[in-house]
Amino acid sequence: MINSPYLGFGIETENEDLLKKANNVHTRTACDVAEYNVTSHVHELLTGTKYEGASGTIIEEVPEEKSSDPHYLHPVDATVVFLPSNSAAGLPAKEKYAKLFDVVYFSNSMVHHLTPDMQAVFADNATVVLETTKFMLDLRPEQSEEFVKKIIGMATAAGCKPSKPCGYDNAH
Repeated sequence: MINSPYLGFGIETENEDLLKKANNVHTRTACDVAEYNVTSHVHELLTGTKYEGASGTIIEEVPEEKSSDPHYLHPVDATVVFLPSNSAAGLPAKEKYAKLFDVVYFSNSMVHHLTPDMQAVFADNATVVLETTKFMLDLRPEQSEEFVKKIIGMATAAGCKPSKPCGYDNAH
């Protein structure tokens, strides 16, 4: 069995309301917990303050205040586009995605979509991040090494160049 992303964000939370049980059954799902945790992480990164919102609250836009704190992350003008997993094959054919993405992330289960056609959606000098199988516990090191070689070949065939030397030892 391969683990879902809920292990990282959907198991534990500081919000005790999300861990309540009724009739010895959790009243919230791992998806609810993950949504709250990711929201709180992003809030804390952007504002530098603890997230106090409750699950299910309405989030409203607040005018941005400039901070003089050198550790404050000043967000750039960016848009994050989450796409369904079955949309990758059709992206290059859609005009609205032509040269749109400055950063593209392929999970290890979706890297097979990194084809030469996909280059059409990459902006000039785009960064392409490929997840390896390094932290999949059910694979032997030899299998992970072979996977890294395979995705390096796929990236090269798609017109990508490594930003630094890459191989199994420095891949994540």
